[in-house]
Parts: sequence; C-alpha cells; structure tokens
Amino acid sequence: TLTLTLTLTLTLTLTLTLTLAMRRARGLDDADHESTIGAPAKSPRAKGGDDKGGSSRRHTIIACVVGLTLMLLLMAYGMHADEPAAAALRDAGDAKAKSTQEVAHVTGKAHKKDAAVREGLAAGMSNSPPEVAPKPRIDPQVAELARLRQVMQENVEIVKALKAAGKSIELAPEAQAPVREIQAAARKICVAEFGPEPYTLDMYLRFPETMPDFAVNGADGVVRMEMAPLSLQPYAVYHFMKMALRGPWRGGHFHRNAGHVKQANVEKQRLVEGLPMPFQEYSAEFPHTKYTMGYAGRPGGPAFYISIIDNTRNHGPGTQAKDTTEADTNFATVIDGFDVVKRMNDQPGGPGFIKGRQNYILILNYTMVPQEELLKNDLV
Repeated sequence: TLTLTLTLTLTLTLTLTLTLAMRRARGLDDADHESTIGAPAKSPRAKGGDDKGGSSRRHTIIACVVGLTLMLLLMAYGMHADEPAAAALRDAGDAKAKSTQEVAHVTGKAHKKDAAVREGLAAGMSNSPPEVAPKPRIDPQVAELARLRQVMQENVEIVKALKAAGKSIELAPEAQAPVREIQAAARKICVAEFGPEPYTLDMYLRFPETMPDFAVNGADGVVRMEMAPLSLQPYAVYHFMKMALRGPWRGGHFHRNAGHVKQANVEKQRLVEGLPMPFQEYSAEFPHTKYTMGYAGRPGGPAFYISIIDNTRNHGPGTQAKDTTEADTNFATVIDGFDVVKRMNDQPGGPGFIKGRQNYILILNYTMVPQEELLKNDLV
C-alpha cells in the first residue's frame, strides 16, 4: 500500500513538472519567434539568450528522464518490498482457512455428541423397559435327565446311610421307597441314553500266547451277552452298559478260573461311576443260572463273573453273607460265543486265581449290537 501511494505521488509530481516545463518551453519558443519577425540580425549577446532557451529545454528533458528513472526504480523496489508482505498475507489466508476447517470439524463432533446425548436422554426418559438378552433355551430332555440323575443320586446316598447304620436293605421298610426311586430313575435314564430294549453287547477278548491251543485258535474271541430286563435289574444293567460303552472302557482281564465261574477284574475300579452297587439288586425272576453274568463281591461290582454252572443256590439270597437275605446281582446272559467261554477252562496259571499276568485273558472292549443285525441272525 505504501509503495502504491509513493508511486502515485511521484507520478503526479512528475506529471506536473513535465507540464510546467513543457509550457515554459513553449513560452520561450513563442517569444523567440515574435522577436525574430522583422528584427535586425542579433548581436552576440542576443545569441546568448537563444542558448539560454535551449538550455532550459535540455534541463526539462533531463528532469523528465531522471523522474521516469526514479519512478521505475521505486516501482521495482515496491514490488520487491511487497513480496514478504504478500507471502505473509498468503500464509495468513492459509492459516485462516485451516482454522476455519478445524472449527468446522470440532463443531461437527460437538453436534454429533450433542445428538448422541439427546438420543440417550430420550431413551432414558422413555417408558420402554431395557432390552434383556434372551436366555439360552434348555432342551427339556436334557433337563429331565439331569433331574433324574439327581433323584437317583440323592436316594443312593439315603440307601448307603441306611446300610452304614446296619440296616438290611432287602428287609428294612425305610429302605424300600429309596430303592424304588433309584430303579425308576435308572430305567428312564438307560432308555434315554441307549434307546429301547433289548440291549445286546459283544465282549472282545484276547487270549494269551501261553494258551495250549494258541497256535490253532489264535488270540481273538468274542462273547455276546444280552442284558437283563430293565423291569428287573435297571440299576445294574445301566451302570454296566455305562462302564462298558461310555466309560471310557479302561481295560479288564479274566484272572480267576474256578470250577463254577470265570471271574474278571476291571482296571481302575475307583473311576467307574455308580459302582460298586449301593445295594444288592436281585430278582427271583432272573436267577444265577448257567451262563448268566453277575457282579462279584460285597458290595457287588464292578468286578463280574460268568456262571459256568447253575449258581442259583450258591449265589442266591442269603448264601453269600450271614444274617441277611441279600444275593449277588445278575445283569446279563451269554447268548453266543459259548465255545469261547469253554476255551477259558484251559487258561494257564490256574486253577483258581491265575498266577502271572502273562496268562490273563484280556477284555479289549465292548460294542452294542444293532437290533437289525440280531434280526438277520434270528436272535431277537
């Protein structure tokens, strides 16, 4: 701005100066012209006057040139001097624009925050109840199974307490209701887990190389059993099937070769759920006839045996313990693989309890036989 002002001032000054100089020059020329018309020849002094007029014109021209030069220099200086100011103005403009953008950004965020606050207040002031995540739906069958297991376990504890108090579970009136509750729950749980009856299992055996007929008959053998009816022995049946099929099965072996039974032991018995039996579950409708299978010991299980003779008298009520009518618990009957059972008679290391683990007949595992397969073989 200052440069522009100076430039305009100088321009006006020079313009006025030039104007005056030119008017003066014209005045001198006019005077010379008038004095020359009809006048005699000039004297040397008069000639000096002409030199004076020409000098004035020269001075005027020189002044114009100097003025124009000064004006151009001032303009160049002004343009150079204005560059920092112009840069400062540009920077100021950029800063202002940036500041304007930042203010707009902050203002936008503030507006969004205010809107969110208003929405939150509106939601809080509304009469609608807060949303609650839906509870996971529980399968009614799963819930019922859990209830049945709880009922069974609660009554098992009652029976154990009565037995620990010296009560005869078969005869004590206060023991009959808990036993019925246990059996009713076991029936429903067994059907829920394994399907409808009848239940047929295959027991896979491995005979030792010490068998006298090993070279001929090899190591493998299978014994097929049918479980006792749930109406008679529900607790015993359910827990044998659970041990054999759901266990997981941890192994076992036949370690006794007696004249009336072939007895098997179960590995890691303390890990078997529900066994030993909380009471001796026995029914006269399912006695210890030949090829039946029952739990060994008191309390019975999980060790078991196969009767190779009729043991109804030996293992029936009141025969295994004094002052009680309890009997060994039966849970199954061999229906196939009789040749395998007979082969056990030649188990080395006996008779009686087998000496040397190398002579044990191993129980590898169990499988449930589908009823379709039984129908094909006319076993159902």
